Amino acid sequence: MRSGRQIALLLNLQVRGGATAPALAADLGVSIRTIYRDVEQLSEAGVPVYAERGNGGGIRLVDGYRTRLTGLDLAESEALSLAGWSTVAEALGVGSAAAGAERKLLAALPQSAATKARRTRARIHFDLARWYDATATPHHLPDLARAVWDQRRIRIDYTSWTGQSERDIDPFGLVLKNATWYLVGRHHGKLRTYRVSEIATIASLDGTFSVPDDFDLPAYWDASKQRFETSLTRGTATLRISERAEPLLASLGARATRVSRDPHDPTLVTVPIESIEKATREFLGFGDAVEVLGPPDLRERIANAARALAALY
Repeated sequence: MRSGRQIALLLNLQVRGGATAPALAADLGVSIRTIYRDVEQLSEAGVPVYAERGNGGGIRLVDGYRTRLTGLDLAESEALSLAGWSTVAEALGVGSAAAGAERKLLAALPQSAATKARRTRARIHFDLARWYDATATPHHLPDLARAVWDQRRIRIDYTSWTGQSERDIDPFGLVLKNATWYLVGRHHGKLRTYRVSEIATIASLDGTFSVPDDFDLPAYWDASKQRFETSLTRGTATLRISERAEPLLASLGARATRVSRDPHDPTLVTVPIESIEKATREFLGFGDAVEVLGPPDLRERIANAARALAALY
Protein backbone atom coordinates (compact mmCIF):
# COMPACT_ATOMS: atom_id res chain seq x y z
CA MET A 1 0.00 0.00 0.00
CA ARG A 2 2.74 2.43 0.92
CA SER A 3 4.82 1.64 -2.18
CA GLY A 4 1.77 2.06 -4.42
CA ARG A 5 1.05 5.43 -2.82
CA GLN A 6 4.63 6.57 -3.30
CA ILE A 7 4.52 5.56 -6.98
CA ALA A 8 1.31 7.58 -7.34
CA LEU A 9 3.03 10.52 -5.65
CA LEU A 10 6.01 10.22 -7.97
CA LEU A 11 3.86 10.06 -11.10
CA ASN A 12 1.78 12.98 -9.84
CA LEU A 13 4.90 15.12 -9.51
CA GLN A 14 6.20 13.92 -12.86
CA VAL A 15 3.02 14.98 -14.63
CA ARG A 16 2.42 18.26 -12.78
CA GLY A 17 6.04 19.33 -12.40
CA GLY A 18 5.40 20.22 -8.78
CA ALA A 19 2.65 20.71 -6.25
CA THR A 20 2.09 21.82 -2.67
CA ALA A 21 1.89 19.24 0.07
CA PRO A 22 -1.79 20.06 0.81
CA ALA A 23 -2.68 19.59 -2.88
CA LEU A 24 -0.87 16.26 -3.04
CA ALA A 25 -2.48 15.13 0.19
CA ALA A 26 -5.94 15.94 -1.21
CA ASP A 27 -5.22 14.11 -4.47
CA LEU A 28 -3.96 10.97 -2.74
CA GLY A 29 -6.39 11.01 0.16
CA VAL A 30 -3.73 11.09 2.91
CA SER A 31 -2.47 13.55 5.49
CA ILE A 32 0.10 16.27 4.78
CA ARG A 33 2.39 14.57 7.26
CA THR A 34 2.21 11.36 5.21
CA ILE A 35 3.18 13.29 2.07
CA TYR A 36 6.30 14.68 3.72
CA ARG A 37 7.20 11.22 5.04
CA ASP A 38 6.80 9.68 1.56
CA VAL A 39 8.91 12.46 0.03
CA GLU A 40 11.66 11.76 2.55
CA GLN A 41 11.59 8.04 1.81
CA LEU A 42 11.64 8.64 -1.95
CA SER A 43 14.65 10.91 -1.50
CA GLU A 44 16.44 8.25 0.56
CA ALA A 45 15.73 5.76 -2.23
CA GLY A 46 17.57 7.97 -4.72
CA VAL A 47 14.67 9.84 -6.30
CA PRO A 48 15.70 13.50 -6.88
CA VAL A 49 12.73 15.08 -5.11
CA TYR A 50 12.95 18.22 -3.02
CA ALA A 51 10.80 20.83 -1.29
CA GLU A 52 10.86 24.57 -1.92
CA ARG A 53 9.70 26.99 0.76
CA GLY A 54 7.90 30.32 0.40
CA ASN A 55 5.42 31.66 -2.13
CA GLY A 56 5.33 29.56 -5.28
CA GLY A 57 7.13 26.75 -3.51
CA GLY A 58 6.13 23.14 -3.17
CA ILE A 59 7.41 19.64 -3.73
CA ARG A 60 9.23 19.09 -7.03
CA LEU A 61 11.35 16.70 -9.02
CA VAL A 62 14.69 17.73 -10.47
CA ASP A 63 14.09 19.00 -14.01
CA GLY A 64 14.32 16.24 -16.60
CA TYR A 65 13.82 13.35 -14.20
CA ARG A 66 11.58 10.59 -15.53
CA THR A 67 10.68 7.13 -14.38
CA ARG A 68 9.27 4.26 -16.40
CA LEU A 69 5.76 3.04 -15.59
CA THR A 70 6.06 -0.31 -13.87
CA GLY A 71 4.13 -2.30 -11.32
CA LEU A 72 0.61 -1.73 -12.67
CA ASP A 73 -1.84 -4.25 -11.30
CA LEU A 74 -4.54 -6.03 -13.35
CA ALA A 75 -7.26 -3.43 -12.80
CA GLU A 76 -4.91 -0.52 -13.59
CA SER A 77 -3.70 -2.20 -16.78
CA GLU A 78 -7.22 -2.89 -18.00
CA ALA A 79 -8.35 0.66 -17.13
CA LEU A 80 -5.41 2.29 -18.89
CA SER A 81 -6.98 2.51 -22.34
CA LEU A 82 -10.21 3.90 -20.90
CA ALA A 83 -8.32 7.09 -20.06
CA GLY A 84 -7.85 7.81 -23.77
CA TRP A 85 -11.27 8.46 -25.26
CA SER A 86 -10.41 8.56 -28.93
CA THR A 87 -13.78 10.07 -29.86
CA VAL A 88 -13.21 13.02 -27.54
CA ALA A 89 -9.61 13.46 -28.68
CA GLU A 90 -10.72 13.52 -32.32
CA ALA A 91 -13.41 16.10 -31.55
CA LEU A 92 -10.84 18.33 -29.86
CA GLY A 93 -8.51 18.08 -32.85
CA VAL A 94 -5.79 16.08 -31.09
CA GLY A 95 -6.70 12.59 -32.23
CA SER A 96 -3.32 11.76 -33.80
CA ALA A 97 -1.42 13.22 -30.86
CA ALA A 98 -3.52 11.22 -28.40
CA ALA A 99 -2.94 8.04 -30.39
CA GLY A 100 0.80 8.70 -30.41
CA ALA A 101 0.84 9.34 -26.67
CA GLU A 102 -1.05 6.12 -26.05
CA ARG A 103 1.42 4.13 -28.18
CA LYS A 104 4.34 5.54 -26.20
CA LEU A 105 2.57 4.85 -22.92
CA LEU A 106 1.88 1.25 -23.91
CA ALA A 107 5.49 0.85 -25.02
CA ALA A 108 6.65 1.89 -21.55
CA LEU A 109 4.57 -0.80 -19.87
CA PRO A 110 5.60 -4.37 -19.15
CA GLN A 111 4.37 -6.70 -21.90
CA SER A 112 1.65 -8.29 -19.76
CA ALA A 113 0.21 -4.94 -18.73
CA ALA A 114 0.30 -3.60 -22.29
CA THR A 115 -1.54 -6.69 -23.53
CA LYS A 116 -4.32 -6.20 -20.95
CA ALA A 117 -4.65 -2.52 -21.88
CA ARG A 118 -4.95 -3.34 -25.61
CA ARG A 119 -7.54 -6.02 -24.84
CA THR A 120 -9.69 -3.47 -23.03
CA ARG A 121 -9.48 -1.06 -25.97
CA ALA A 122 -10.63 -3.83 -28.32
CA ARG A 123 -13.63 -4.77 -26.14
CA ILE A 124 -15.01 -1.41 -24.96
CA HIS A 125 -16.15 1.32 -27.34
CA PHE A 126 -17.50 4.80 -26.54
CA ASP A 127 -20.28 6.22 -28.70
CA LEU A 128 -21.25 9.62 -27.29
CA ALA A 129 -23.92 10.50 -29.87
CA ARG A 130 -27.63 10.21 -29.11
CA TRP A 131 -29.81 7.73 -31.01
CA TYR A 132 -30.85 9.02 -34.44
CA ASP A 133 -28.63 12.05 -33.93
CA ALA A 134 -26.62 12.98 -36.98
CA THR A 135 -25.32 16.22 -35.43
CA ALA A 136 -21.66 16.73 -36.28
CA THR A 137 -18.95 17.90 -33.90
CA PRO A 138 -19.16 21.72 -33.53
CA HIS A 139 -16.95 23.28 -36.17
CA HIS A 140 -15.08 25.57 -33.78
CA LEU A 141 -14.39 22.98 -31.08
CA PRO A 142 -10.68 22.40 -31.92
CA ASP A 143 -10.04 26.17 -31.98
CA LEU A 144 -11.78 26.55 -28.63
CA ALA A 145 -9.72 23.70 -27.17
CA ARG A 146 -6.51 25.37 -28.35
CA ALA A 147 -7.61 28.67 -26.77
CA VAL A 148 -8.34 26.86 -23.49
CA TRP A 149 -4.94 25.15 -23.45
CA ASP A 150 -3.08 28.32 -24.43
CA GLN A 151 -5.15 30.53 -22.09
CA ARG A 152 -5.73 32.82 -25.04
CA ARG A 153 -8.51 35.40 -24.98
CA ILE A 154 -11.07 35.00 -27.76
CA ARG A 155 -13.94 36.90 -29.32
CA ILE A 156 -17.07 34.95 -30.21
CA ASP A 157 -20.34 35.62 -31.98
CA TYR A 158 -22.85 33.86 -29.77
CA THR A 159 -26.58 33.25 -30.11
CA SER A 160 -28.51 32.97 -26.85
CA TRP A 161 -32.22 33.20 -26.06
CA THR A 162 -31.82 36.99 -25.98
CA GLY A 163 -30.35 37.14 -29.49
CA GLN A 164 -26.92 37.25 -31.14
CA SER A 165 -24.05 39.24 -29.66
CA GLU A 166 -20.28 39.61 -29.81
CA ARG A 167 -18.43 38.75 -26.60
CA ASP A 168 -14.81 38.74 -25.45
CA ILE A 169 -14.19 35.60 -23.42
CA ASP A 170 -11.46 34.11 -21.24
CA PRO A 171 -12.02 30.39 -21.99
CA PHE A 172 -11.52 28.44 -18.75
CA GLY A 173 -12.58 24.97 -19.89
CA LEU A 174 -14.76 22.67 -22.00
CA VAL A 175 -17.44 20.26 -20.78
CA LEU A 176 -19.04 17.39 -22.67
CA LYS A 177 -22.59 16.76 -21.41
CA ASN A 178 -24.77 14.13 -23.10
CA ALA A 179 -23.04 14.55 -26.48
CA THR A 180 -23.29 18.36 -26.23
CA TRP A 181 -20.19 20.53 -25.77
CA TYR A 182 -20.19 23.59 -23.51
CA LEU A 183 -17.59 26.32 -23.00
CA VAL A 184 -17.01 27.74 -19.53
CA GLY A 185 -15.58 31.24 -19.86
CA ARG A 186 -15.16 34.52 -18.04
CA HIS A 187 -17.00 37.49 -19.52
CA HIS A 188 -16.91 40.90 -17.84
CA GLY A 189 -15.44 39.29 -14.74
CA LYS A 190 -18.15 36.62 -14.36
CA LEU A 191 -18.06 32.93 -15.22
CA ARG A 192 -20.67 31.91 -17.75
CA THR A 193 -21.54 28.79 -19.73
CA TYR A 194 -21.90 28.79 -23.52
CA ARG A 195 -23.21 26.06 -25.79
CA VAL A 196 -20.49 25.51 -28.37
CA SER A 197 -22.94 24.76 -31.20
CA GLU A 198 -24.35 28.29 -30.76
CA ILE A 199 -20.97 29.95 -31.40
CA ALA A 200 -21.01 31.25 -34.97
CA THR A 201 -17.41 32.55 -35.18
CA ILE A 202 -14.31 32.62 -33.01
CA ALA A 203 -11.27 34.89 -33.26
CA SER A 204 -8.10 34.91 -31.14
CA LEU A 205 -7.28 38.17 -29.38
CA ASP A 206 -3.95 39.59 -28.30
CA GLY A 207 -3.02 38.71 -24.75
CA THR A 208 -3.49 35.77 -22.46
CA PHE A 209 -5.18 35.37 -19.09
CA SER A 210 -4.63 33.46 -15.86
CA VAL A 211 -6.99 30.92 -14.40
CA PRO A 212 -7.36 31.33 -10.61
CA ASP A 213 -5.55 28.62 -8.66
CA ASP A 214 -8.74 27.73 -6.81
CA PHE A 215 -10.84 27.26 -9.97
CA ASP A 216 -12.24 23.70 -10.15
CA LEU A 217 -14.00 22.96 -13.45
CA PRO A 218 -15.96 19.86 -12.27
CA ALA A 219 -17.07 21.67 -9.10
CA TYR A 220 -18.13 24.74 -11.10
CA TRP A 221 -20.05 22.60 -13.58
CA ASP A 222 -21.88 20.66 -10.87
CA ALA A 223 -22.92 23.86 -9.09
CA SER A 224 -23.92 25.54 -12.36
CA LYS A 225 -25.94 22.51 -13.44
CA GLN A 226 -27.76 22.42 -10.12
CA ARG A 227 -28.61 26.13 -10.37
CA PHE A 228 -29.86 25.65 -13.92
CA GLU A 229 -32.05 22.68 -13.03
CA THR A 230 -33.47 24.55 -10.04
CA SER A 231 -34.22 27.60 -12.18
CA LEU A 232 -36.31 25.47 -14.55
CA THR A 233 -38.66 24.25 -11.84
CA ARG A 234 -41.97 26.09 -11.97
CA GLY A 235 -44.08 23.79 -9.82
CA THR A 236 -44.67 20.24 -8.65
CA ALA A 237 -46.98 17.55 -10.01
CA THR A 238 -48.45 14.73 -7.97
CA LEU A 239 -48.88 11.40 -9.75
CA ARG A 240 -50.53 8.11 -8.89
CA ILE A 241 -48.34 5.38 -10.34
CA SER A 242 -49.68 1.88 -10.99
CA GLU A 243 -47.45 -1.15 -10.51
CA ARG A 244 -46.96 -1.62 -14.25
CA ALA A 245 -45.68 1.94 -14.46
CA GLU A 246 -42.72 1.26 -12.18
CA PRO A 247 -40.31 0.79 -15.13
CA LEU A 248 -41.54 4.11 -16.59
CA LEU A 249 -40.95 5.78 -13.24
CA ALA A 250 -37.23 5.10 -13.64
CA SER A 251 -37.20 7.56 -16.56
CA LEU A 252 -37.95 10.36 -14.09
CA GLY A 253 -34.84 9.45 -12.11
CA ALA A 254 -33.99 11.60 -9.11
CA ARG A 255 -36.77 14.05 -10.00
CA ALA A 256 -39.44 11.72 -8.59
CA THR A 257 -39.98 11.63 -4.82
CA ARG A 258 -42.16 8.94 -3.30
CA VAL A 259 -44.94 10.23 -1.06
CA SER A 260 -46.16 6.85 0.16
CA ARG A 261 -46.03 3.21 -0.78
CA ASP A 262 -48.46 0.46 0.18
CA PRO A 263 -48.28 -3.00 -1.43
CA HIS A 264 -52.09 -2.95 -1.79
CA ASP A 265 -52.38 0.56 -3.23
CA PRO A 266 -50.81 2.54 -6.07
CA THR A 267 -47.74 4.63 -5.40
CA LEU A 268 -47.92 8.40 -5.07
CA VAL A 269 -44.94 10.46 -6.26
CA THR A 270 -44.21 14.15 -6.64
CA VAL A 271 -42.24 15.41 -9.63
CA PRO A 272 -40.86 18.94 -10.24
CA ILE A 273 -42.09 20.33 -13.57
CA GLU A 274 -40.84 23.13 -15.81
CA SER A 275 -44.19 24.11 -17.29
CA ILE A 276 -47.72 22.82 -17.77
CA GLU A 277 -47.10 22.41 -21.50
CA LYS A 278 -43.94 20.34 -21.14
CA ALA A 279 -45.36 18.25 -18.29
CA THR A 280 -48.44 17.49 -20.40
CA ARG A 281 -46.30 16.11 -23.23
CA GLU A 282 -44.13 14.13 -20.82
CA PHE A 283 -46.88 12.53 -18.74
CA LEU A 284 -49.09 11.70 -21.73
CA GLY A 285 -46.32 9.29 -22.73
CA PHE A 286 -47.10 7.21 -19.65
CA GLY A 287 -50.59 6.43 -20.94
CA ASP A 288 -53.14 5.09 -18.46
CA ALA A 289 -50.36 3.71 -16.22
CA VAL A 290 -50.14 7.13 -14.55
CA GLU A 291 -52.86 9.41 -13.21
CA VAL A 292 -51.99 13.06 -12.71
CA LEU A 293 -53.67 14.28 -9.51
CA GLY A 294 -52.42 17.84 -9.55
CA PRO A 295 -52.01 20.66 -10.07
CA PRO A 296 -55.58 21.08 -11.38
CA ASP A 297 -54.60 22.97 -14.54
CA LEU A 298 -52.16 20.20 -15.51
CA ARG A 299 -54.79 17.52 -14.89
CA GLU A 300 -57.30 19.48 -16.99
CA ARG A 301 -54.76 19.99 -19.81
CA ILE A 302 -54.01 16.25 -19.94
CA ALA A 303 -57.72 15.38 -19.88
CA ASN A 304 -58.36 17.73 -22.82
CA ALA A 305 -55.41 16.28 -24.72
CA ALA A 306 -56.69 12.74 -24.08
CA ARG A 307 -60.17 13.65 -25.37
CA ALA A 308 -58.64 15.22 -28.46
CA LEU A 309 -56.61 12.08 -29.13
CA ALA A 310 -59.65 9.86 -28.66
CA ALA A 311 -61.61 11.98 -31.13
CA LEU A 312 -58.75 11.85 -33.62
CA TYR A 313 -58.43 8.07 -33.52
